[in-house]
Amino acid sequence: MGDITHEIRIAAQISRGSDELREKINLKTKLGPALRTAAREKFEIATGNQFLAECVAVAKKQIPAIRAKISALQVQQKTLLPKLRLANVEYLTDRKKKKAELQAQDAAALASGEFWTATPEAIKSYFHPPFSKNYLADVSAPWRAALFLECESSGWKAGKGDWRHKLVATGRAYLCGIDDNGDEWGYHIRLRLNYDQFGDMQLCATVDEAVMELFHAPADALVAAQRQGDLLFCPAPIPPGTEMRPQEKWEIRESHEVWSPGLRRNGNYLQSNRDIVITHTSHEMLVLPPGSYQLHTIAAAAAD
Repeated sequence: MGDITHEIRIAAQISRGSDELREKINLKTKLGPALRTAAREKFEIATGNQFLAECVAVAKKQIPAIRAKISALQVQQKTLLPKLRLANVEYLTDRKKKKAELQAQDAAALASGEFWTATPEAIKSYFHPPFSKNYLADVSAPWRAALFLECESSGWKAGKGDWRHKLVATGRAYLCGIDDNGDEWGYHIRLRLNYDQFGDMQLCATVDEAVMELFHAPADALVAAQRQGDLLFCPAPIPPGTEMRPQEKWEIRESHEVWSPGLRRNGNYLQSNRDIVITHTSHEMLVLPPGSYQLHTIAAAAAD
């Protein structure tokens, strides 16, 4: 259909020529605008007369043949219309089917708590990040979290001097997710983001970076870290001179208990030569391999 439409367009062209006029006129002078208007009118009249002359020359010999060719091409188009309509119906039907399947997959992912398998649009719609302009920077299955960055529009000039806009970060972020028990959570945090060559903060950050900021934990500790709710246990050596005291059971806070035969601790440092079990009334039991750990807790206030 597109090829035939192109042939009709070519056949209907009587004049294929093009002219141009160049005159040096200074618009800052008193007569400049009037001279430009006069030059333009003169050019339009000349090219119009040329076109009419070509039409008269073509009309006697070629117009009937052109009309016949166009009519024949339009007949071919009519034979394609039913096929075109059928193809459009099939395309739209398939598109609606795929959209419905995708919506069902998103709904199942969100209902199961495995939201990271959903589409970015579904994730954003579900969590409703508390920024007027926001950007989904990262999602993480291990941390069961999504990271949204607050952004704003910034204007800049392109090479030709025309103004354009881009989104830049503000440094504010929202880390949120769904715990293994189905509880939803969210925290406002500030991130140290990289700057581009124009001094604007880039919309580039990871959930790992946000977890580091949230728990005030070092990057190397996250590799083997394990989380239970708002507690983060990171493998760490015991600082020299730290006196580790026996304490087989440690209630960190209400409903959070740590237990291990031979458990020793001092402050947020703990160690044991046996498995370390952390239990909570609503979270799955967490078992740490034998070793030494440092406990990190969330210092920021949770957002509803």
